[in-house]
Amino acid sequence: WLRPMAHQDMKPDVYAITLQEIVPLNSSQLVMDHGCECEWEVAIYQILSRDYVKIESIVRGGLVLFLFAKKSLFFTVINVASGALNVGKLGAPNKGAVAIRADIGHHSMCFIGAHLPSGAENHETRNDAYWRVYNQLTFDVCGH
Repeated sequence: WLRPMAHQDMKPDVYAITLQEIVPLNSSQLVMDHGCECEWEVAIYQILSRDYVKIESIVRGGLVLFLFAKKSLFFTVINVASGALNVGKLGAPNKGAVAIRADIGHHSMCFIGAHLPSGAENHETRNDAYWRVYNQLTFDVCGH
């Protein structure tokens, strides 16, 4: 899925990749930021060519979002901001959302990764979590 098909000559300008449950789901692992996203970043770089550079990443609990762009676009990337919101019970980070927004070239883009409650019996909780992300997630300006 990250590797273009053999017959495709065009590569995407941007990759936004979200991973869930990158740490064991126990209370101490969820609260601490371990930098474990680094091993995922290295793995993704091994798949992407050297033509790409990481624009930003954000981690919350076991959820991570990476934004990569072609190196040729790097200096057109401005107004980078990221944000995260916990929506687990009592604000726990086991469920939540991470987001990155940026202006790339002449396009404003926003990428959101979410890990919401699952199961048919949790549809009201999941819908509530969705609307909390929609209404409450805010962005902090990044150093790019």
